[in-house]
Amino acid sequence: MTDEGDERDQHHPTIRLRVAALLAYARGRDEIVLHEWSLAGHVVANSFGVRRTLDEFEAQRERETAERTRLNGARIDEVTGADRLIRTTRRLVDTCVRAVESRGPLTTGKLLNALNPRDHHHLASDALVAAIRDDGRLTESTPGKLEPRRT
Repeated sequence: MTDEGDERDQHHPTIRLRVAALLAYARGRDEIVLHEWSLAGHVVANSFGVRRTLDEFEAQRERETAERTRLNGARIDEVTGADRLIRTTRRLVDTCVRAVESRGPLTTGKLLNALNPRDHHHLASDALVAAIRDDGRLTESTPGKLEPRRT
């Protein structure tokens, strides 16, 4: 049990005494007899059982909330990662287009020189090459050689 649960249980005898007194009073007596004391024990035990069930329910709800928060955080990370990849791809396509427009037709190998060295691994990906083609500003005159699209 938690410290809070232990603290609440310290009041058990007082609560049982009060319930027994109420039962005796309800029957018109000034004294608590064994029957009221026993019945008060059952009432208090049932009450504490309900409290434990509610505590367990609350703990389960907190675990589920924490799990939802963790999963939502993971989804946010995925979205952020996807957004970062989209921005990087757009930036690299723009860099490649500017390089081809300023230098003339370039092979993908020579296009690497136009990129920041940290971006070289992106050019090898089929997705970036496909993004360059799909952008529509460049065309492949021969396989692997990009040049500005003529309008």
